[in-house]
Amino acid sequence: MDKYLAQATPRRGQQVQTLCRDALRWPATPAEQVQSILDYGQRRLAEGMKASSLNTSTNAILAVLRCMPGWEGIKLPKLDATAKTIRSGAGARKEARQPIPVAMLRACIQNMCNTAPEADCAALLILARYGLRPSELLREGPGALVVREDIMGGKELVFQAGLSGRKTDASRRDLPVHEDDARLFRLVLAERGEPADPGRRTEQRVRRLHDLLGRRLPAGYTLYGVRHTVADLMRHAGATEQQAGAILGHVGKQSMTSIYGGKSALTAQRELLGKVRQLLESPPA
Repeated sequence: MDKYLAQATPRRGQQVQTLCRDALRWPATPAEQVQSILDYGQRRLAEGMKASSLNTSTNAILAVLRCMPGWEGIKLPKLDATAKTIRSGAGARKEARQPIPVAMLRACIQNMCNTAPEADCAALLILARYGLRPSELLREGPGALVVREDIMGGKELVFQAGLSGRKTDASRRDLPVHEDDARLFRLVLAERGEPADPGRRTEQRVRRLHDLLGRRLPAGYTLYGVRHTVADLMRHAGATEQQAGAILGHVGKQSMTSIYGGKSALTAQRELLGKVRQLLESPPA
Protein backbone atom coordinates (compact mmCIF):
# COMPACT_ATOMS: atom_id res chain seq x y z
CA MET A 1 0.00 0.00 0.00
CA ASP A 2 2.84 2.41 0.81
CA LYS A 3 4.26 1.92 -2.68
CA TYR A 4 0.90 2.70 -4.27
CA LEU A 5 0.25 5.70 -2.02
CA ALA A 6 3.61 7.22 -2.96
CA GLN A 7 2.29 7.60 -6.53
CA ALA A 8 -1.27 8.70 -5.74
CA THR A 9 -2.79 12.02 -4.69
CA PRO A 10 -3.86 12.15 -1.02
CA ARG A 11 -7.55 12.05 -1.96
CA ARG A 12 -7.09 9.08 -4.30
CA GLY A 13 -4.98 7.34 -1.69
CA GLN A 14 -7.74 7.63 0.92
CA GLN A 15 -10.30 6.28 -1.54
CA VAL A 16 -8.18 3.27 -2.42
CA GLN A 17 -7.39 2.52 1.22
CA THR A 18 -11.13 2.38 1.93
CA LEU A 19 -11.68 0.12 -1.08
CA CYS A 20 -8.97 -2.28 0.05
CA ARG A 21 -10.38 -2.46 3.58
CA ASP A 22 -13.80 -3.33 2.15
CA ALA A 23 -12.67 -5.83 -0.47
CA LEU A 24 -9.56 -7.61 0.79
CA ARG A 25 -9.02 -10.12 3.57
CA TRP A 26 -5.63 -10.90 5.11
CA PRO A 27 -3.73 -13.17 5.35
CA ALA A 28 -4.43 -14.60 1.90
CA THR A 29 -2.86 -16.06 -1.20
CA PRO A 30 -3.29 -14.34 -4.58
CA ALA A 31 -6.04 -16.80 -5.51
CA GLU A 32 -7.86 -16.12 -2.23
CA GLN A 33 -7.63 -12.37 -2.77
CA VAL A 34 -9.06 -12.74 -6.28
CA GLN A 35 -12.02 -14.55 -4.76
CA SER A 36 -12.38 -11.77 -2.16
CA ILE A 37 -12.50 -9.22 -4.97
CA LEU A 38 -15.14 -11.25 -6.81
CA ASP A 39 -17.20 -11.54 -3.63
CA TYR A 40 -16.89 -7.78 -3.16
CA GLY A 41 -17.98 -7.26 -6.77
CA GLN A 42 -21.04 -9.48 -6.35
CA ARG A 43 -22.03 -7.59 -3.21
CA ARG A 44 -21.61 -4.17 -4.76
CA LEU A 45 -23.49 -5.14 -7.93
CA ALA A 46 -26.35 -6.43 -5.80
CA GLU A 47 -26.40 -3.07 -4.02
CA GLY A 48 -26.86 -1.32 -7.36
CA MET A 49 -23.31 -0.18 -8.18
CA LYS A 50 -22.75 0.44 -11.90
CA ALA A 51 -20.37 -1.86 -13.74
CA SER A 52 -18.30 1.15 -14.85
CA SER A 53 -17.78 2.28 -11.25
CA LEU A 54 -16.99 -1.25 -10.10
CA ASN A 55 -14.49 -1.63 -12.94
CA THR A 56 -12.66 1.49 -11.75
CA SER A 57 -12.66 0.30 -8.13
CA THR A 58 -11.47 -3.19 -9.03
CA ASN A 59 -8.61 -1.88 -11.17
CA ALA A 60 -7.46 0.29 -8.26
CA ILE A 61 -7.47 -2.68 -5.87
CA LEU A 62 -5.55 -4.83 -8.36
CA ALA A 63 -3.02 -2.02 -8.84
CA VAL A 64 -2.30 -2.08 -5.11
CA LEU A 65 -1.89 -5.87 -5.06
CA ARG A 66 0.46 -5.75 -8.05
CA CYS A 67 2.83 -3.60 -6.00
CA MET A 68 3.57 -6.68 -3.86
CA PRO A 69 6.61 -8.76 -4.87
CA GLY A 70 5.45 -11.87 -6.69
CA TRP A 71 1.90 -10.56 -7.19
CA GLU A 72 2.59 -8.59 -10.37
CA GLY A 73 0.47 -10.88 -12.54
CA ILE A 74 -2.67 -10.97 -10.41
CA LYS A 75 -5.87 -10.52 -12.44
CA LEU A 76 -9.50 -11.58 -12.55
CA PRO A 77 -10.40 -14.89 -14.22
CA LYS A 78 -11.65 -14.72 -17.81
CA LEU A 79 -14.68 -16.99 -17.52
CA ASP A 80 -16.13 -15.96 -14.15
CA ALA A 81 -19.54 -14.27 -14.56
CA THR A 82 -18.83 -11.52 -12.03
CA ALA A 83 -15.45 -10.80 -13.61
CA LYS A 84 -17.13 -10.49 -17.02
CA THR A 85 -19.60 -7.97 -15.62
CA ILE A 86 -16.79 -5.97 -14.05
CA ARG A 87 -14.83 -5.93 -17.31
CA SER A 88 -17.92 -4.82 -19.22
CA GLY A 89 -17.76 -1.57 -17.26
CA ALA A 90 -14.61 -0.55 -19.14
CA GLY A 91 -16.62 -0.16 -22.32
CA ALA A 92 -19.23 1.97 -20.56
CA ARG A 93 -16.53 4.24 -19.19
CA LYS A 94 -15.00 4.64 -22.64
CA GLU A 95 -18.35 5.71 -24.08
CA ALA A 96 -18.67 8.35 -21.35
CA ARG A 97 -15.53 9.95 -22.79
CA GLN A 98 -16.65 10.15 -26.40
CA PRO A 99 -15.32 13.00 -28.55
CA ILE A 100 -17.29 16.23 -28.47
CA PRO A 101 -18.45 17.25 -31.98
CA VAL A 102 -16.43 20.23 -33.19
CA ALA A 103 -19.44 22.51 -33.69
CA MET A 104 -20.67 21.71 -30.18
CA LEU A 105 -17.24 22.29 -28.65
CA ARG A 106 -16.85 25.54 -30.55
CA ALA A 107 -20.20 26.77 -29.20
CA CYS A 108 -19.23 25.78 -25.63
CA ILE A 109 -15.95 27.65 -25.91
CA GLN A 110 -17.73 30.77 -27.13
CA ASN A 111 -20.27 30.55 -24.30
CA MET A 112 -17.53 30.01 -21.71
CA CYS A 113 -15.59 33.01 -23.00
CA ASN A 114 -18.72 35.16 -22.72
CA THR A 115 -19.92 34.02 -19.29
CA ALA A 116 -17.24 32.13 -17.30
CA PRO A 117 -14.13 33.38 -15.47
CA GLU A 118 -11.30 34.24 -17.85
CA ALA A 119 -8.92 31.64 -16.42
CA ASP A 120 -11.45 28.85 -16.95
CA CYS A 121 -12.12 29.93 -20.53
CA ALA A 122 -8.36 30.04 -21.12
CA ALA A 123 -7.98 26.52 -19.71
CA LEU A 124 -10.69 25.15 -21.99
CA LEU A 125 -9.09 26.80 -25.04
CA ILE A 126 -5.72 25.25 -24.19
CA LEU A 127 -7.22 21.78 -23.71
CA ALA A 128 -9.03 22.07 -27.05
CA ARG A 129 -5.91 23.21 -28.92
CA TYR A 130 -3.29 20.91 -27.36
CA GLY A 131 -5.13 17.76 -26.29
CA LEU A 132 -3.75 17.86 -22.75
CA ARG A 133 -5.22 15.83 -19.93
CA PRO A 134 -7.06 18.34 -17.69
CA SER A 135 -4.88 17.45 -14.71
CA GLU A 136 -1.68 17.86 -16.77
CA LEU A 137 -2.52 21.51 -17.31
CA LEU A 138 -4.19 22.38 -14.02
CA ARG A 139 -1.60 20.80 -11.73
CA GLU A 140 1.19 23.03 -13.01
CA GLY A 141 2.43 26.48 -12.03
CA PRO A 142 4.36 29.06 -14.08
CA GLY A 143 7.51 26.95 -14.00
CA ALA A 144 6.05 24.55 -16.59
CA LEU A 145 6.28 27.22 -19.30
CA VAL A 146 9.92 27.45 -20.43
CA VAL A 147 12.10 28.38 -23.39
CA ARG A 148 13.52 25.23 -24.94
CA GLU A 149 16.72 25.11 -26.99
CA ASP A 150 16.98 22.34 -29.57
CA ILE A 151 20.10 20.55 -30.80
CA MET A 152 20.72 23.20 -33.49
CA GLY A 153 20.38 26.12 -31.08
CA GLY A 154 16.84 27.06 -32.04
CA LYS A 155 14.73 28.39 -29.18
CA GLU A 156 10.97 28.25 -28.66
CA LEU A 157 8.44 28.51 -25.86
CA VAL A 158 7.12 25.13 -24.71
CA PHE A 159 4.78 23.74 -22.09
CA GLN A 160 6.32 20.84 -20.20
CA ALA A 161 3.41 18.43 -19.97
CA GLY A 162 2.99 15.11 -18.27
CA LEU A 163 1.88 13.39 -15.11
CA SER A 164 4.12 11.70 -12.54
CA GLY A 165 3.91 8.14 -11.33
CA ARG A 166 5.03 4.72 -12.48
CA LYS A 167 2.43 4.45 -15.25
CA THR A 168 2.63 8.01 -16.57
CA ASP A 169 6.29 9.02 -16.31
CA ALA A 170 6.68 8.23 -20.02
CA SER A 171 4.03 10.83 -20.91
CA ARG A 172 6.47 13.67 -20.17
CA ARG A 173 6.87 15.82 -23.26
CA ASP A 174 7.46 19.36 -24.48
CA LEU A 175 4.61 20.93 -26.44
CA PRO A 176 5.40 23.96 -28.62
CA VAL A 177 3.24 26.93 -27.61
CA HIS A 178 1.63 29.07 -30.30
CA GLU A 179 2.56 32.73 -29.87
CA ASP A 180 -1.10 33.69 -29.43
CA ASP A 181 -1.48 31.17 -26.59
CA ALA A 182 1.40 32.29 -24.37
CA ARG A 183 -0.86 34.70 -22.48
CA LEU A 184 -3.48 31.97 -21.98
CA PHE A 185 -0.92 29.57 -20.53
CA ARG A 186 0.47 32.22 -18.18
CA LEU A 187 -3.03 33.09 -16.99
CA VAL A 188 -3.95 29.48 -16.25
CA LEU A 189 -0.63 28.54 -14.66
CA ALA A 190 -0.60 31.62 -12.42
CA GLU A 191 -4.13 30.82 -11.23
CA ARG A 192 -2.87 27.71 -9.42
CA GLY A 193 -1.07 29.82 -6.84
CA GLU A 194 1.16 28.20 -4.23
CA PRO A 195 -1.21 25.79 -2.46
CA ALA A 196 -0.29 23.88 0.67
CA ASP A 197 -1.72 20.72 -0.95
CA PRO A 198 -1.01 20.76 -4.72
CA GLY A 199 -2.86 17.48 -5.30
CA ARG A 200 -6.04 18.73 -3.68
CA ARG A 201 -5.76 22.06 -5.51
CA THR A 202 -5.48 20.22 -8.84
CA GLU A 203 -8.58 18.16 -8.07
CA GLN A 204 -10.51 21.31 -7.18
CA ARG A 205 -9.52 23.04 -10.41
CA VAL A 206 -10.35 20.02 -12.58
CA ARG A 207 -13.70 19.59 -10.85
CA ARG A 208 -14.57 23.26 -11.33
CA LEU A 209 -13.78 23.19 -15.05
CA HIS A 210 -15.59 19.87 -15.42
CA ASP A 211 -18.70 21.37 -13.83
CA LEU A 212 -18.53 24.59 -15.86
CA LEU A 213 -18.27 22.73 -19.16
CA GLY A 214 -20.77 20.09 -18.08
CA ARG A 215 -23.48 22.71 -17.71
CA ARG A 216 -22.99 23.60 -21.37
CA LEU A 217 -22.87 20.05 -22.76
CA PRO A 218 -25.63 17.50 -23.41
CA ALA A 219 -25.65 14.34 -21.31
CA GLY A 220 -22.98 11.83 -22.32
CA TYR A 221 -20.20 14.35 -22.95
CA THR A 222 -17.51 15.29 -20.45
CA LEU A 223 -14.47 17.50 -20.06
CA TYR A 224 -12.17 14.59 -20.92
CA GLY A 225 -14.01 14.28 -24.24
CA VAL A 226 -12.17 17.43 -25.35
CA ARG A 227 -8.96 15.38 -25.47
CA HIS A 228 -10.70 12.74 -27.59
CA THR A 229 -11.85 15.48 -29.96
CA VAL A 230 -8.26 16.67 -30.40
CA ALA A 231 -7.15 13.09 -31.12
CA ASP A 232 -9.76 12.79 -33.87
CA LEU A 233 -8.81 16.20 -35.29
CA MET A 234 -5.18 15.08 -35.53
CA ARG A 235 -6.24 11.95 -37.42
CA HIS A 236 -8.42 14.10 -39.69
CA ALA A 237 -5.35 16.25 -40.37
CA GLY A 238 -3.47 13.14 -41.53
CA ALA A 239 -1.43 12.36 -38.42
CA THR A 240 -0.22 8.82 -37.85
CA GLU A 241 -0.94 7.14 -34.52
CA GLN A 242 2.71 7.65 -33.56
CA GLN A 243 2.55 11.38 -34.35
CA ALA A 244 -0.69 11.84 -32.44
CA GLY A 245 0.61 9.74 -29.56
CA ALA A 246 3.72 11.91 -29.23
CA ILE A 247 1.52 14.96 -28.61
CA LEU A 248 -1.02 13.17 -26.41
CA GLY A 249 1.67 11.53 -24.29
CA HIS A 250 0.92 7.94 -25.31
CA VAL A 251 4.11 5.93 -25.63
CA GLY A 252 3.99 2.59 -27.39
CA LYS A 253 6.81 0.19 -28.12
CA GLN A 254 10.16 1.94 -28.29
CA SER A 255 13.16 0.91 -30.33
CA MET A 256 16.59 1.44 -28.84
CA THR A 257 17.14 4.40 -31.21
CA SER A 258 13.92 6.12 -30.15
CA ILE A 259 15.08 6.57 -26.56
CA TYR A 260 18.27 8.42 -27.58
CA GLY A 261 18.46 12.19 -27.80
CA GLY A 262 15.46 14.35 -26.95
CA LYS A 263 16.49 17.78 -28.22
CA SER A 264 15.36 17.63 -31.83
CA ALA A 265 13.29 20.53 -33.17
CA LEU A 266 9.54 20.37 -32.55
CA THR A 267 8.65 21.39 -36.11
CA ALA A 268 6.36 18.42 -36.80
CA GLN A 269 4.47 18.83 -33.52
CA ARG A 270 4.02 22.56 -34.14
CA GLU A 271 2.67 21.95 -37.65
CA LEU A 272 0.25 19.28 -36.48
CA LEU A 273 -1.06 21.41 -33.62
CA GLY A 274 -1.46 24.26 -36.10
CA LYS A 275 -3.72 22.05 -38.24
CA VAL A 276 -5.77 21.11 -35.17
CA ARG A 277 -6.16 24.78 -34.35
CA GLN A 278 -7.34 25.56 -37.87
CA LEU A 279 -9.86 22.69 -37.94
CA LEU A 280 -11.20 23.69 -34.52
CA GLU A 281 -11.58 27.37 -35.21
CA SER A 282 -12.52 27.51 -38.91
CA PRO A 283 -16.18 26.66 -39.64
CA PRO A 284 -16.63 24.31 -42.59
CA ALA A 285 -17.14 26.01 -45.96
